[in-house]
Amino acid sequence: MYLPEVKELKEYLLKHGNQEFIRRWVDTYQRRDAVIGPSESIDFIKQFINQTYNVSRSSDNDISSSTQG
Repeated sequence: MYLPEVKELKEYLLKHGNQEFIRRWVDTYQRRDAVIGPSESIDFIKQFINQTYNVSRSSDNDISSSTQG
């Protein structure tokens, strides 16, 4: 997978929205064995991966803490 410059990723995000950006770039990035592109672009994509992971973990913690006790 080739990632464009971070400027192009940001423009795609602004034009298409968060969900479409995640579908097009983040989900695709996570399925690839190799990624080529600027390190800034890779870091930009990773921010969304970390955000999704952290939101998912906090939701899991909310559910497990509400079912205990």
